[in-house]
Amino acid sequence: MQVAGERAIAHSALVEAARHYTAALELLTGQPESPDRDRRELGLQLAVGPAFIAARGWASPEVERAYSRARELCAQLGDSSGIFQSLFGLWVNHLVRLECQAANKVAEELLQRALRANDKMQLLFAHQALGDISCEMGKFLLAREHLEKALSLCTQDRQQALGVDMQVVCLSYLATTLSHLGYADQALKRRRVVKRWS
Repeated sequence: MQVAGERAIAHSALVEAARHYTAALELLTGQPESPDRDRRELGLQLAVGPAFIAARGWASPEVERAYSRARELCAQLGDSSGIFQSLFGLWVNHLVRLECQAANKVAEELLQRALRANDKMQLLFAHQALGDISCEMGKFLLAREHLEKALSLCTQDRQQALGVDMQVVCLSYLATTLSHLGYADQALKRRRVVKRWS
């Protein structure tokens, strides 16, 4: 089932991929608990999350379940590599559902983990997450600070991640933030850059 899911993803058959990964997860439930079983489930949860995102949208309850379970498994296994992906998936799920307090809490955890790891990519994601949610919560000075830090971490080739241009995302939220702070000229300048890249 997992191999079938991977083949479906490779052919952009996202609904089919989600179905195969879900079937593989159901097969795992009958197996006795062990670290090996948990590692296999973690891989499947991290695979089914993006399939559900593409098939049903970021806000779907299936996305939340997949990333919540992946987060639990990472904690059980002491897996530091999958935890950031799990948390970021949860953060976006909360953000698009406008669950601002939950999204902010996850974004704070992202930043703490990124700082401990001293990982440039993770810091980019964490500052972007905190900037976006701070903007949504009306904390515009804090949003500006985080978004400018995120932009400073973007590479010259405009970092692509999860199929998203991180520089465009940061500039879009920064333009909104600057507009709310009363810097219309600066906001317009950022919007023009975003429009040129879109």
